[in-house]
Amino acid sequence: MYAHQAPKLHENCDALRSGKRTGQRPARFRASKPCSMAARGSGASYMIWVAALGLAMAGLAAGAHAHEPPAPSAASMEPGPHAAQDPAILPRMGLEEALQAFEQNYRAPNAGGRFQEMNLAGSRNLIRELSVLNAKLFVASRHSNGKISLSPRIHPVPLSPQRLQRWKDVLPGEVRPPQVSHQTFAVTLNGNAYVIAPAHGVRGDKRYFNPPKSDTAVRIATDAEAKDAIPLEIEPSKSPGKIVTLEGKLLTGERVRFESAAVRGNGLLRALLPDENGSFHNSKRGVEVDYERTEIFILPEEWSYPNRLRVHRSSGFSGAPAIEKTPQGDALTGHFIGHHTVKVDNAKITLGIIEDHEAIRSAVERFAALPSKEMSSRAQQPSHP
Repeated sequence: MYAHQAPKLHENCDALRSGKRTGQRPARFRASKPCSMAARGSGASYMIWVAALGLAMAGLAAGAHAHEPPAPSAASMEPGPHAAQDPAILPRMGLEEALQAFEQNYRAPNAGGRFQEMNLAGSRNLIRELSVLNAKLFVASRHSNGKISLSPRIHPVPLSPQRLQRWKDVLPGEVRPPQVSHQTFAVTLNGNAYVIAPAHGVRGDKRYFNPPKSDTAVRIATDAEAKDAIPLEIEPSKSPGKIVTLEGKLLTGERVRFESAAVRGNGLLRALLPDENGSFHNSKRGVEVDYERTEIFILPEEWSYPNRLRVHRSSGFSGAPAIEKTPQGDALTGHFIGHHTVKVDNAKITLGIIEDHEAIRSAVERFAALPSKEMSSRAQQPSHP
């Protein structure tokens, strides 16, 4: 196979001897072995030399590999918990299979590492998986034979007549004005009942207590409100991922109850929403909540629709509770405080933000620790319309 290369090889060797190749001096040049063999005009000899050279190189390579450290095991080559991983939840899966994949990958005892210091690629991959699973859950709830109704413990707060009239004045005729401003629900702790509301929805209502860096507002519950309270003594699971039930009333007046896969938001939100404050915040609404006090889920696409005022149906969902079913009974995972849109694969996905159980319990405990005189004065304050 090398016989036809002999003329060119002679030319190259002659050029090297005469110093025609760049940077080479004839006085320093010493003919290489291939050039010497080519000068003899023996193509067959050249082939023998190439074969011998190949065997020698193979022997050297074998000797070099013998001194190399052992190759890393498959386990050590696996990506770290913060890296992008192969998707576990795929669009082609049925709902049950997708739920099993979520359980195995995000609710297992050792799944917490996936959420710590997660990078941008890993965060986007998780959002894709949540989006697939939550779309399946949402479709299943829409096709369910069971009627969707509000739990008696959820109390939508109507807008005041003045605010309703302002909406009617600016909205087109075919667009209905909002019917609720936020949701409230009751909880119990140490034998006492309290009402939980989103702090950004009760500004100006002096009955409520709102600790700093929290979007949980607390007030004393009435006897009627306390009948269907959720006990804070029952804690949600400690796994970083969970299936929660959210229920409430949308701005359109639609009553909803649906299941959603939610995950701990600290590392995930930090990667998706780079923020030097390390918190989910909205200065216009007075919201600032540390990422480690949040859970996130994917809002259904149908909850946002475009018009000239960009009314989000989910806005009135603020305060709606997220509940996890546990062997001990319903546990309060948190309450809905807002949303943020991110772009993944050139598609906009809206994340629902939930302030978690610990933040709610902390707010209740701080409120309960207030002097009894201050608590009674708050209870006697008239509510704003």
